[in-house]
Amino acid sequence: MNEKEFKVNKAVKFEEEGKFLHALQVYRQLIADEEYGRFSVIKLANIYEKLNNIDTSIKLIENFISKNQEDDNVLNYLANLLLRNNKFEKALDVLNRVKDDDTYESSFLKGYAKFHLGDYEHAIKYFNELIISNTNLELHSDTFLYLAKSYLNLGNLDKAHEAAEKAEMFYQNNSELLLTLAIIFYNKEMFLHAHEKVRKALALSDRNIRVIKWTAKILYKLEEYDRAETFAKEYLEKLPNDSEINLLMGNILNSLKREDEAKFYYLNSETFDRSQKKVNVD
Repeated sequence: MNEKEFKVNKAVKFEEEGKFLHALQVYRQLIADEEYGRFSVIKLANIYEKLNNIDTSIKLIENFISKNQEDDNVLNYLANLLLRNNKFEKALDVLNRVKDDDTYESSFLKGYAKFHLGDYEHAIKYFNELIISNTNLELHSDTFLYLAKSYLNLGNLDKAHEAAEKAEMFYQNNSELLLTLAIIFYNKEMFLHAHEKVRKALALSDRNIRVIKWTAKILYKLEEYDRAETFAKEYLEKLPNDSEINLLMGNILNSLKREDEAKFYYLNSETFDRSQKKVNVD
């Protein structure tokens, strides 16, 4: 084992033991090394991200790319890092620099970034091209999920349902997919089916705020007002200024013949003027 290999092994051991400052010191010594530079800079970026020092993590990778020949693997790593930290525009800029942009990862990440930027039509284009170009359906579990969510946001419930069912072939216990299916069924006014999915999502999601919100909405439609009140109250304890759920709580209390209490929530709610036909995806 030469000196460089010894340093790498030492840094990896420090990292595994949670001794991040020690690991940082060793990896920094190897950044300029031709053989271990890329490995070390990615390790450094990972550690800084764990320490919630995101800007330093990003700058490290950007500096490495500027000083070295652009590497698709490093560019994809940077794009993933940016996406994980909600820097979607910047991630797209990086992905457009990837030379071999026909790879599964690059194509999916472009669609994923477009989805989070609200450009659902282009997201759908990327996801569908990806599915057509690779017939191995097992690779497409996330693709089908985000395809379903993209169609849902555009109000195409049938296409959303079709994509979600394909995702369900690979995801048996995924709370995000179950919630997506619940929202699709809700907007199709299939409330019993919606409740079946949201109940499973709730069991898996550790009281996720969106799942709680949709549970309240679905239970209200099923006229289970006492249970709907419980979930709406839990939601409003965390997000008291949500006008939609304040309005929902008012409606729930009205249905329970508690009109005086309902007035408080109506006063808290803003005018809720969404069309009944508008797809609910929030």
